[in-house]
Amino acid sequence: MLNLIKKDFAITFNKKTAAIFLAYCLFIITIMDTLSSDNIYILIITTIAYFLASESFIYDEKTRGEYIINSLPVKREEVVISRYFSLLIYILAATVFAAVLGSIAALTNIGNIRFINMNVVKKVLVSNIIMISLASPLFYKFGYKTIKIFYLLIYMSFFSLLTAIPEIITLNFVKKLIIFIEINRGLLSILSIVVLTCLVILSMVISLRVYERKDI
Repeated sequence: MLNLIKKDFAITFNKKTAAIFLAYCLFIITIMDTLSSDNIYILIITTIAYFLASESFIYDEKTRGEYIINSLPVKREEVVISRYFSLLIYILAATVFAAVLGSIAALTNIGNIRFINMNVVKKVLVSNIIMISLASPLFYKFGYKTIKIFYLLIYMSFFSLLTAIPEIITLNFVKKLIIFIEINRGLLSILSIVVLTCLVILSMVISLRVYERKDI
């Protein structure tokens, strides 16, 4: 399983992708000055995680990597589980990358960005875990070429929601919801962890069943 994770990293992490991420981050930090610092971090991290997740599936389709992997003494269960671990590590790697770059930008007063905080990390983990949990079973079922538009729509919907947050939080029912969350923060945090864990497990089970039934 560890070798499968290393394989995904070798595909997605290289000098070219690092240069692309660096250019993208600098562009967002300097241009998107209407967004808050937290939202800039969320946008950057989510975009990088989206790109890395897509790239690993695209590579397998282009090179017919599934056929090669299944010719090896590796269980399909290990293939699916290792991919989910890879996706989670992508999120963490994107967070570290953005945090380091954001810290440098904050110290040098570039753009409207401050040091990353735990609130951002929590939002990033929740949003990306939901995106990946929804999209992964579809990747295994239909392949990236078939559902790339759907995955892109999920990402664009997230981006649209992010840019609309300043207006959304002014709505009365949203204000009441925020107050409710503040009052019940501890209980909701535990509930969120349970729900996210169940979502990931359910997504993994569906992906595994789809992958096991595939004629490869």
